[in-house]
Amino acid sequence: MTHCYYALSSTYSELDDPQNSQKYLDSCLIYCDPVANPGIYYYLQTQKAILLNKRGKASEALEILFMSQQWFVEQSPGFQVL
Repeated sequence: MTHCYYALSSTYSELDDPQNSQKYLDSCLIYCDPVANPGIYYYLQTQKAILLNKRGKASEALEILFMSQQWFVEQSPGFQVL
């Protein structure tokens, strides 16, 4: 379920609908176990940063992105291009 809600959150974010994006992201974060599935956790954190940036909280967003960066370098380097 987390992967589907993440996709919906990302889609709503791209459609410039941060309210619906946040709702789906919140649902993801409730169900996500970062220890059992660290991969989706870092993608969710990135989505959280995107939404924070859209609300004018760039410094908070950058903190989250920098915290997640090493995981992406090691596990999904292509994602950093985005």
